[in-house]
Amino acid sequence: MNILIVSRHQFGYLTDFYYFSKYLLKTENVSFICKDEGKQKLDNKGVTVIYQKPVFNNNYLDIMVFCWKIFFLNFTVKAD
Repeated sequence: MNILIVSRHQFGYLTDFYYFSKYLLKTENVSFICKDEGKQKLDNKGVTVIYQKPVFNNNYLDIMVFCWKIFFLNFTVKAD
């Protein structure tokens, strides 16, 4: 099974999502979409992390733009 986790914070800086993906990775394929806050990118082997660079200074507008790209423009993202 594939699991997609979407967060408005950068991967690894909220321990709940970090450990949630770490434990799910034992049995599932985990992908994580998050905002690139300019912090050091943490690695969790096996988790596909997709960083979205902010477009606006407003978190809500950035989330709306990102979702709009994914759902309406058939937007493809590349994992770092």
